[in-house]
Amino acid sequence: MKVPFARKIAFAAFSILLSSLSFAAGKASSFTAAQLREKALKQDSVQEGISFIQEHLEECASPADKRSSLHFLGTLQEQLGIYSEASRSYAKAAAIAAGDAAGVEKVSSEQLVLDAVRCCLNSGDWENADSYLNSAVRSSRDKKVLAFVNLYSVWSALCRAQSYAEASDSIEILAAYASMESMESVRPAVLFTLWFLTDKKIYSEALRKNYPDSAEYALIKGSAQIANVPFWYFVPRSVYPKSGFAETEYTDSPAENAAAPAKADSKAAGKSNSKTDEKSSAENSPQAEGKTSGSGKNLPPAGAEVLGARVRYQVGFFGVKKNAQDLIDRLKAKGFDAYCFTETRSSGKTYYVVVVDENKAGNISQKLKDAGFDNYPVK
Repeated sequence: MKVPFARKIAFAAFSILLSSLSFAAGKASSFTAAQLREKALKQDSVQEGISFIQEHLEECASPADKRSSLHFLGTLQEQLGIYSEASRSYAKAAAIAAGDAAGVEKVSSEQLVLDAVRCCLNSGDWENADSYLNSAVRSSRDKKVLAFVNLYSVWSALCRAQSYAEASDSIEILAAYASMESMESVRPAVLFTLWFLTDKKIYSEALRKNYPDSAEYALIKGSAQIANVPFWYFVPRSVYPKSGFAETEYTDSPAENAAAPAKADSKAAGKSNSKTDEKSSAENSPQAEGKTSGSGKNLPPAGAEVLGARVRYQVGFFGVKKNAQDLIDRLKAKGFDAYCFTETRSSGKTYYVVVVDENKAGNISQKLKDAGFDNYPVK
């Protein structure tokens, strides 16, 4: 049956109208970066806020909104210590050629790259850190950005170093940076790194004299406590005894926890178990979890598996097994069933992750914090 020409025109017009309505409806359900952030912050937890942003990223109203939303996603992931994912979010944001979305803070693409580098270093991923540092950010005209590029390049080399001897070149570079005018904006971090690596009082004194109100000096003298930053666990040190600025007891500063020196009070710290230190890394690997071996000292506590999908809280991340054991002893002295497992990076270096499983009441993280142990959830 032939359809009259007039009816064909009417049908075509109706189809176009439907398409327009559908397009309008799609636009109505899109999010600006400010709206997506607001809705994410109304979720019951940071993790749920992260999931909400991830679910709606493709509904962003414009490339600028998606860029800003990825930046905010990275900050939330970094807050939870999900550093690998945070670095990817920052890098994806930096790759979007768009300006800043309305209603959110402004951030340059260079800063996004530096954020990605920082998170890579916090997860021990020096390979990707170097890749990002060798991008266009190295040709920046911003002196502060270049100062961070120089600092992070040295930090990446330190992350890659397998021993203190391999850090000698980095120490020489940092010593030169300490007196360079172009590195003034990051000089406190340079001096702190030198002090942390060498334990030489000359660097802590330089911070005390020239930057007494800096966060770096507050960490050295023990008056500030911040969440554990994994990067400092990767960095080799010349010695592990406490410096003259350290508190008698352990603090939550990365300088103290990363060093994890032997306690003077063996009762509080627990005695070192040489047999445990001699066990192979396979016994502490994720595959060995839930099994018993010898005394079973560093294995998950009995009954942990009844919780279903395991949620545990990371308290420390170390490149030296003895340091992980020291922290486990301290945690057990406080009544926590701590244990560790190993992670081997693509570089071949093995790290020791100290964790405590969630309890049935769901409040182990708060209990750890109340006892003076910063932590963040991992799976």
